[in-house]
Amino acid sequence: MSKIEKVNELRKKIGDLASFLNETSPLSNAHTVDFITKERWKLLDPDLGKDLLDLPRDQLNAILGNDFVTSERRKKYPHLCQFLIRTRNFCSERLGICTDINWILPKFGTWQDSFESKAKNANWCVPEKKRHEVQNMASLISALNDMFPVDLVVDAGSGKGYLSSYVACFLGLDALGIEACEKKCCSAILRHAKISEMLERTEETRSNKKWKEFVSTTESINRTSDLEKIIQRTIINKDCCKISEETREGKDVTFNLALPERLEEEKRKSVLLCGLHTCGNLSGTSIRQFVSCGSIKILCQVGCCYNLLTEEFCQEERAEGRNSETGFPLSSFLREAKFSLGRNARLLASQCRERTLKNMDFHQPLFYRALLQVALTDYLGPTCQNLEFRVGRMAKSCPSFKVYVYKALGKLNLREINIDDDDVENYLQVYSAEEKKLKAFQLLRIILASCIETLILLDRLLYLWEQDCVEEAYLTRLFDSLISPRCYALIAIKKKAE
Repeated sequence: MSKIEKVNELRKKIGDLASFLNETSPLSNAHTVDFITKERWKLLDPDLGKDLLDLPRDQLNAILGNDFVTSERRKKYPHLCQFLIRTRNFCSERLGICTDINWILPKFGTWQDSFESKAKNANWCVPEKKRHEVQNMASLISALNDMFPVDLVVDAGSGKGYLSSYVACFLGLDALGIEACEKKCCSAILRHAKISEMLERTEETRSNKKWKEFVSTTESINRTSDLEKIIQRTIINKDCCKISEETREGKDVTFNLALPERLEEEKRKSVLLCGLHTCGNLSGTSIRQFVSCGSIKILCQVGCCYNLLTEEFCQEERAEGRNSETGFPLSSFLREAKFSLGRNARLLASQCRERTLKNMDFHQPLFYRALLQVALTDYLGPTCQNLEFRVGRMAKSCPSFKVYVYKALGKLNLREINIDDDDVENYLQVYSAEEKKLKAFQLLRIILASCIETLILLDRLLYLWEQDCVEEAYLTRLFDSLISPRCYALIAIKKKAE
């Protein structure tokens, strides 16, 4: 398929998905806090709502599964099944936009197999979730480097340096971590120094030293940043990553931060830009930097925190003046359409269908909060619905709604509200029927979540294909979604210089 054909195919899929999300926007942008007070159930098509209410309560969670729609259920719940079929046809796997990682990089599995023994021998202790993520992302970087050798790996939003430190210590690639938080940056340097010291004491690595340099620098990257200069300044300036007296916790750390001369600008040939769960707008910024920065030849990125994205055409954010630095949309196709998802839809995009399927009582905190909103409205008046009451995630620690109400009122400094145990019990009885409705409503929203995430990812993929400098671009599943829900990686390779 030619590049023009690929772009046209992606635009067609994005156009269809965007139309569907516009149609379902009232549902995806609804808020469960005011589910009862603003009668959000009425947002649903009456026939769809009837099917959900006819479905036995203990079968509600089953609509998240891939095997819910059967010929028998199509007859019994036709409108619900039609909704499920439409939404699932827009998921990334059904759209045919994901490419198998082993097809893109045949050596990926080889690197994956070698990770466990290396990490175990080095006593490289990390949390299970992070271990899974680093294992797969490092394997991806290794396989890419085998096919397209690079001189430097740059990790945007490197955090505590788990990935970039591993790349340097065990993959034999020079690595630069760029992190906006100074405390995390210094923590990464301290941690890497300990690993390096440990490796020096290991007989196997001491006799055959393969690890390379790792540098972590504190920088905040936006779309106007000159990443080329940041890389060069960090490599050349030995003092740029000194650990301050405030953050080094009294430890005397000496660490050589000067990378080999071959990495200086005039001698450096290629850079791989990676990101392991780059947060919010940093995902879009990294993709733009990949396109504009001449020395960056390869991109591999897994984004996250869609709720922290800002949108160019979101009316809410325009009114608040928050869209000067935007992360969505990137593609000219959606920008020309002035497409916007909405704040609640982006928040919803981070929901994981697989995890919800395992949690039968996920809705109870939502129901408690919606009931609390009814009480607040009754006692404070309708105008309180325009106020933002934040109570946090208290429901799991509250054995009953009564405990939840009193604890919430204390947290909100509203102890003057004279509500007694009988009033609390009355709310539970009067609105008991709303609990099933709210659960069904939220399940539909969670089903839409994967569609919203797919559009964000497709927008980034299309943006890459729209660029003249890009030779190949792929979207692939890299992680187990039950372990790490933001599991899709973008891979892009630039054309070779003529």
